[in-house]
Amino acid sequence: MSGADRPDRGDGGGGLAAAESTSRFYGGVIVRLQAGSRRGTVRSDNGREIGFSWQDVRIIGADGGFSALREGMRVGFDLGRTSRGICVSTIRVFPEPFTSSTE
Repeated sequence: MSGADRPDRGDGGGGLAAAESTSRFYGGVIVRLQAGSRRGTVRSDNGREIGFSWQDVRIIGADGGFSALREGMRVGFDLGRTSRGICVSTIRVFPEPFTSSTE
């Protein structure tokens, strides 16, 4: 992957706001979750499916950890490498948009 293909990782400083930036992560959707084995798959915006395992992933923005993840949930993610190949190393859960219940 060339430097032009990677998102801005926020390594240049900028404080908490830069670290929380959505541009720091690739975009994708959780397409599969296997609660028993605590594994899942994220489909990136360009259609590639990348797996993750609970012991190898860091979840940001969700208090419930793995149980807070849902199929169809839009997330940001970063990649890492294990002995099994490339996998999701970080998942950023974005806050759900506020919807008014009044009509």
